[in-house]
Amino acid sequence: MKLKLLILFASLLFCNLLFAQDSKSSAGIRGGYSFGFTYTLITDNNKEAEALLSFRDGGMQCHVFSKRFKPVLLEYSDHFFLHYGIGGHLGYTRWEKGFKVSQSGYDHYEFRNYFSPVLGADFTATLEYRFYRIPFSIAIDYKPFFEFPGRHFFRLNLWDTALCFKYNF
Repeated sequence: MKLKLLILFASLLFCNLLFAQDSKSSAGIRGGYSFGFTYTLITDNNKEAEALLSFRDGGMQCHVFSKRFKPVLLEYSDHFFLHYGIGGHLGYTRWEKGFKVSQSGYDHYEFRNYFSPVLGADFTATLEYRFYRIPFSIAIDYKPFFEFPGRHFFRLNLWDTALCFKYNF
């Protein structure tokens, strides 16, 4: 019993020492329309690079961002940060289209699958709350984008918002 308590106490002490350091990178999950996995690396003072592997429209896209961040809402808490930047993405989308077919007096639908590569540009603005006692942060992300060719030759999406959960290390 004493050994279990000693191991528990040592692990909690060790974890607090690890988490007291400043985070240099984070990995997490992004929900929303372009849901996926994200990895962020702080490159310089208030600058960071982010990679996002997202899944939407039956396809997959790889995003890369160059971002800046700064503390905000300091009158309420020093845990809030604003991240903003630009980037681009490359990937593909898939969709299905149905056609009405008449044979021998019967109507039925046939479906065909389509595939298209996409190339686009992104803007991002994120409000993040960092927990300092544990290596975790939660964020609201706004990421409008445009792309071509895709299902339509040109596409503009101004409402790609998401909730993000990240582990900081």
